[in-house]
Amino acid sequence: MEKRIINLREGGTLEVECTPEFYEVVRKSLNIVGRDVTDKDVKDFIYEAFKNGIDKAESELKEKEQIIEYCE
Repeated sequence: MEKRIINLREGGTLEVECTPEFYEVVRKSLNIVGRDVTDKDVKDFIYEAFKNGIDKAESELKEKEQIIEYCE
């Protein structure tokens, strides 16, 4: 396992423990072929993963609110 410390724009850092399996998921997700995964790739992957998770949770919450509203 490799620990990567990635500098963020506003002075913070992102510490990520990376396994070969994690790098493979990043490569597949971002269609990376023939080069190593960069810090930017890791940041982009994490951003998209969190964004998708939050979007899904918000969508599910909105659906539940609509169902509750309909049932009242």
